[in-house]
Amino acid sequence: MTKLIFFVLAVCLPLAASADYKVEEVKLKKQIFVTRALEGKPEHAGKLIAEAMGEVHTFMKEHDIKAAGKPIVRTLEWSPANWKFEAGLPVAKKPKVSGKIQATVLPAGRALKTIHTGPQDTTKEAFTALSKELTAKKLEKAGPHWVVYVSDPSVKREEQKTEVYFPVK
Repeated sequence: MTKLIFFVLAVCLPLAASADYKVEEVKLKKQIFVTRALEGKPEHAGKLIAEAMGEVHTFMKEHDIKAAGKPIVRTLEWSPANWKFEAGLPVAKKPKVSGKIQATVLPAGRALKTIHTGPQDTTKEAFTALSKELTAKKLEKAGPHWVVYVSDPSVKREEQKTEVYFPVK
């Protein structure tokens, strides 16, 4: 499955603006997120993410829940025909949720991390850099990968920062 994800990313995403990626191993603390899971065709990723994040923002506003960080998107399954993911925002404590909105936990642990600079839809080389480091260090993925959208959407596309994480064991 992991090889399929990398193949799809390599085929479906354009080349990144910069090939220089620093990969580091980080220790992550447990983090709770308010999320919305969706699935659809990979070529509709932007629209799907916007839909999921819109529902999360609405839920959080209606329930007076404050975000405790930047938006994430975690890939749950990926094939050339279908992408299943969850998108959301971190929160300080687990809220009561209902319906399609869920409280998701990213567990504490080790991860490989790199930062992509450029449009969010050009992260292919960031995933390639993480994959190479995974192989070089003889590590195994410990769950689905995710991205954190560091930059505000108003930042010029060429200057946007996206953190990419692979949890490892």
